[in-house]
Amino acid sequence: MSEKTFVRDSSGKVTHVRETAEDGRRSYLYEVDDSVSGALLNDFKGKCVEVADHHPDGTTDAYEPDLGIAGTFLNDQKGRHK
Repeated sequence: MSEKTFVRDSSGKVTHVRETAEDGRRSYLYEVDDSVSGALLNDFKGKCVEVADHHPDGTTDAYEPDLGIAGTFLNDQKGRHK
């Protein structure tokens, strides 16, 4: 099971949802979807905006998401490096 956290801006407004794998090695950052359907059907997750690999040394490599068929099977859902 993954861990879901809410990312807030400086005023405290929730702007994104981060879902981190149980092992902590990969996370996905989504725009928040606080509509009724987003809350009920997608657990507040809107469009995916980042895929990140977290390394044991504390560093992170972030990528634009590539969630298409080719990106999923060939590039592990990672697009261009940020």
